[in-house]
Formats: sequence, C-alpha cells, structure tokens
Amino acid sequence: GKLGSNILYKSTFDCVRTIIRTEGFFASWGGLWFPGIAASMMREASYSSFRFGLYTPVKKLFGADKGDVGLLAKISAGATAGATGSLLAV
Repeated sequence: GKLGSNILYKSTFDCVRTIIRTEGFFASWGGLWFPGIAASMMREASYSSFRFGLYTPVKKLFGADKGDVGLLAKISAGATAGATGSLLAV
C-alpha cells in the first residue's frame, strides 16, 4: 500500500484520548504505558523500608550515632544499611 495510509491517530493527544476512551485511564497503568510498574514499585517500597529501618540500628552498631564521629563511620553505616536493604528487597 501507500506509505502512511494506515494512520491510526491524528496526533499524540488523539492517541492518548482514544486509548483512555477505549481501555480506560487506569488500564494504561497495567502495562500499556508503564509495563512492570507494580513490580518496580513493590521492590522500591521494600528496599526503602529496609534501608530506612536498618539505618539507625546499623548506625549504633558502627558507633556513628555518637556526637563527633568520623565521616567513614557514617558512610559505612549508610552503605551497610543500603546493601542489606538491597539484598532483602523483593
């Protein structure tokens, strides 16, 4: 056929409007525009929860919760909490 003869939408706005009209607004979250968004959000939520929850106990373990400590203790505590959160996240 002729090049461009199978045009589905007139513009980007027309494309978005047609998809929302035919499939619904929230259907787009399920995979059309953001595939895998639910899994990504679950992993990020679990990672952040572990990281924030572990930071204070790990900071105490490293002695970084005391007044005047070196930067290395704080960086080590943060890195350990982040790495542990990353290992435990779903």
